[in-house]
Amino acid sequence: MSNQEDHGSALMRVRSVRFGYAPQRDTVGPVSVEVEARQVWAILGANGAGKSTLLKLMAGLLPARSGDIELLGRPLNAWSPRERARCTAYLPQHAPSDMPISALDVVLLGRHPFRALNFFESAEDHGIAEASLVAAGLPGFSTRALATLSGGEARRVHVAACLAQQPRLMLLDEPTASLDVKHQLEILGVVERRVREGGGAAVIVLHDVNLALRFCTHALLLAEGRVAGIGEAGDVVQPEVLQAAFDMPFSAATTQGGASWLVPEIQQNAEPRG
Repeated sequence: MSNQEDHGSALMRVRSVRFGYAPQRDTVGPVSVEVEARQVWAILGANGAGKSTLLKLMAGLLPARSGDIELLGRPLNAWSPRERARCTAYLPQHAPSDMPISALDVVLLGRHPFRALNFFESAEDHGIAEASLVAAGLPGFSTRALATLSGGEARRVHVAACLAQQPRLMLLDEPTASLDVKHQLEILGVVERRVREGGGAAVIVLHDVNLALRFCTHALLLAEGRVAGIGEAGDVVQPEVLQAAFDMPFSAATTQGGASWLVPEIQQNAEPRG
């Protein structure tokens, strides 16, 4: 799909979607959201709120119990896996990190949907993969075996594979997991720039509400599978909205640079010893 398409149209529409693993219980839903071009959405919520499940529904990896999802105006289930992979990139929460193959080979998997007749990668594919490793902060890692890398390095290799797909829509489940603070900022900065400059969009499951404030244009807050807040990130990522979803108070602060910062208030149940 060309990046020259109408930026005003939704890349993905999720309408009243419900899903449940048990026959009589909805794990997620109803959820409705429209992801527009040049938007970066954060999916936030406590553990078990349904964040990863919702992302899998958006990636077409789980069938909705009811409701519908459209990708570029077309029902998601009408896309073949190859077509979908040419348009969307999905980063799972737990990507394999012990494969005995090189980092470059992992990233080249992101070029698989574009390979002619599914044969060998082209010189262009190799160039895109190498550039994606550099973008993920891994120059010189091409020949390194994935199994020999740290957890954070392996995570960035898988992010690089998503970048190599050059997708219209990135669906990333905790891309900052196992990353130190510097690399968290760098990876989300790369994603935000790709969206802003390329006209695509991203939906990112995050645990850090402050990263959502810094890098995301919009936020969807889930509580027990239901929508607890949705809209522009600055409106959703607010102490009073987060408190209900996380069952703990937050305080707002301002950094010396003028940025907003949210601090969870840990309730002390006992006097400190000593």
